[in-house]
Amino acid sequence: MITEGVHRDISILDYHADREYLSASVIKEANKSLKHMKWYCDNKSKEDRKSHFDFGNAFEIALMDLMNGTKEFDSSVHIFDESKRPQKDKTFASKENKEWKDSFMNIDGYVINQNGKESVDTISEMLKACWEDEIIQRLLKNTDYQTSCFWTDLRSGIKLKTRPDICNINKTVLIDIKTTTDASPEGFARDVAKYSYDLQAMIQINGVLATGLFPEVKNYYWLAVEKEAPYNAQLYNFNNSEWDSVQMILDYLLGIVKRAKEENKWTGYSQRASNEYGILDINIPLWHKNKYL
Repeated sequence: MITEGVHRDISILDYHADREYLSASVIKEANKSLKHMKWYCDNKSKEDRKSHFDFGNAFEIALMDLMNGTKEFDSSVHIFDESKRPQKDKTFASKENKEWKDSFMNIDGYVINQNGKESVDTISEMLKACWEDEIIQRLLKNTDYQTSCFWTDLRSGIKLKTRPDICNINKTVLIDIKTTTDASPEGFARDVAKYSYDLQAMIQINGVLATGLFPEVKNYYWLAVEKEAPYNAQLYNFNNSEWDSVQMILDYLLGIVKRAKEENKWTGYSQRASNEYGILDINIPLWHKNKYL
């Protein structure tokens, strides 16, 4: 059983295995609907391994090795080289090759490709882009990587957890690393909206404050790094003026999660209704209306 507070010795596997505390991933599902959240919690352990998840974490580890002189990559990341399959004259449709690949993918740690997209070569190019940026270097050097925070939200009583990528305690700055295909202002803004990065950020801010890891948070940055040429690396500021509005959304979500847990009632999109019947108005897109003009 994990106790509340700051933990630097909990592995990523043990962090995700914990079900007592809710992570940002769970709360973001509640933002879609409570039914989404319930399904996610019940089925998360059954999900297949996602290559982009492994690649993103592998890049983060490589980046921290580069910036802080650690050597975690070789022990945490495994390179999948399909040329080493047992039956080289056959594809992975063969039973022996398929079993070999499945066993490789089920090993502990992260798996990335030797060649092609999301490969070792890709990480090398991404690291080069980050190293060439003096501000990125200054923010990432001498920092803590993935410190785990566990606490109880005072308003709702919901147990929460978070694991910020980068804690720069000296500067009281949090940094979240995101790999993407488009790190432009327009492209990354779409990612923030699509994946609710702002909600995740607010949970991280709450976590480091509630556990006493930070006395305050002066700034929160996203480091967006492209995993395709030209491999741009761009820092984005989560504007402090927007924190209060995101906090209001988070408080609302924690409130409806608390009620759902108490009543064991997991509604769908009707949670967005402003009437007691759960009926929603549909906002017909303007482009569709214009077709008739």
